[in-house]
Amino acid sequence: MAEKRKLSPVIFVPLERNLPTQTFRFWAALFQQGWPYIHQTYDQADVALNQGIYHFLSDTKFSHMVVLGMDHAHPPTVVHRLMRHIADDPDKQIVGGRNVIRVPPFKPALYWLGDEGDMYGIEELTPGLVGPRAVIGMGCVAISREALETVGFPWFYNDWSDLKPGQFPSMDTQFCRRAILK
Repeated sequence: MAEKRKLSPVIFVPLERNLPTQTFRFWAALFQQGWPYIHQTYDQADVALNQGIYHFLSDTKFSHMVVLGMDHAHPPTVVHRLMRHIADDPDKQIVGGRNVIRVPPFKPALYWLGDEGDMYGIEELTPGLVGPRAVIGMGCVAISREALETVGFPWFYNDWSDLKPGQFPSMDTQFCRRAILK
């Protein structure tokens, strides 16, 4: 197990769509807690994420980047909860919250990466199920500096060149696959 270290997260919210009214209260409560955050202008999601990561890696005082989807109503304790998992196990490089796919039937945005590189959907969230080969949606996620340095630029992009019928990978799942396979 890795040695305990000081955890210093910074929040990043990719500004890539309008802020839904129902999430405004969450954002107000979160930023009243005084978390540092990365400023960014509106852009498409992959560009915004890559810009945010570039700025995060340029500032060595932060250990983790907490990415929060602006269209989610996260609990005000979301940063504490994500970072607690990392504090409990410093070997964890990426920790995500429970997110669902945005369209019915709203299944978990959670997959298992098989040995051959295929992804298998997980229908229900079961405690202890998620492990080192989990591919997650990134509505809320804490990512270590080391994980981002390992994956390398560009961190987020869409690549549909090697799709199989019925696969619709997102840049979130493609990032996770690369992080697992490196």
